[in-house]
Amino acid sequence: MAPPRQLFNVVQLSSSIAILVLGSAVYMFVRPAIGLPYLPDYFPELQPLVQPFVKFSLVLPAFVHPLGFSLLSLSVVNPSRKNLLIVCSFWGGANLLFELAQLPIFASYIQQRMEQAIEIEDHATMLSCILYSGTFDLRDVVAILAGAGTAFLIALATTSRKTTHG
Repeated sequence: MAPPRQLFNVVQLSSSIAILVLGSAVYMFVRPAIGLPYLPDYFPELQPLVQPFVKFSLVLPAFVHPLGFSLLSLSVVNPSRKNLLIVCSFWGGANLLFELAQLPIFASYIQQRMEQAIEIEDHATMLSCILYSGTFDLRDVVAILAGAGTAFLIALATTSRKTTHG
């Protein structure tokens, strides 16, 4: 009789939490609050300390988001190779869609449609601000693909060989 499957993969879960905390720290300490209108500028006194990390922080969130959320999702799904690929592709694809939505032609189209469809003006304004304050960057596309790919490799390395044949 096979041993019962764990409810979650401890390594993937703890790694995802650490990675997502790192990504959140970038927004709280390094990125200006103007890019995220719902996040106040909590720590302005730390700005001089974080200046050396500003350049690195430009693409770090694009890498961390698909990596962290892929690992978080993978920590609780059946760990077959197929599922690993589906989850990493989903988070990579979702991030790529948001990156593409920052292209001016798409951002204005989305804003127009949202104003027509969403009656709650605050939500439409918030999403429009995110799309317009963000800038499409090919480096972010590379970081997104690298984050999703890294998640897949970490998942393969932290999943039992017996369970990844499917």
